[in-house]
Amino acid sequence: MMESTDFTHSVSYQKELILKLQELLKKEIEQTVRRIPPPGRRPRYANGLPGGG
Repeated sequence: MMESTDFTHSVSYQKELILKLQELLKKEIEQTVRRIPPPGRRPRYANGLPGGG
């Protein structure tokens, strides 16, 4: 029965890690979304294309 306990512990540990990662990703995505300017406020390029060509 020791194997079963180890397996359960391993699964619950992985579940904790996944929940922590989801939290971090959620925060990261929220920050990224805030940084992206809304359409219409993006800088205009001389020829209408990025890269200054």
